[in-house]
Amino acid sequence: MLTDPYIWFSNPKSFNDPFELPDVLEPSWNVDEEWTDFKFSYERHKDKLDVLRGFKSINEAYLTLKHQSPDILSKILEMKVTAFDETLNKTGVACFSRYYDNILMWSHYAKKTYRHRHWI
Repeated sequence: MLTDPYIWFSNPKSFNDPFELPDVLEPSWNVDEEWTDFKFSYERHKDKLDVLRGFKSINEAYLTLKHQSPDILSKILEMKVTAFDETLNKTGVACFSRYYDNILMWSHYAKKTYRHRHWI
């Protein structure tokens, strides 16, 4: 960066540390996550999706779809996953460390051509 002035922003999907980006793109939900994701999608799409227009409340929409149309509920829930994935595709992250000689950081964040150098 000092010799060639640029900063690299990596897409989080390309991170090689599996703990940095958990499996948030896996469409599976527990009860709390399902409700939270449904609220997200409902608020953003209630006026755009015909399937959501006839309901008087978010609770009615959720319970009706949960019990009568679970396949449609799944598609609505996946809308949040899709939105997150689209946002992630447009995201870049620059990584920094206080320590210039940390081999672990170089192995994770440098180009895969790290060579040992003597630092001044």
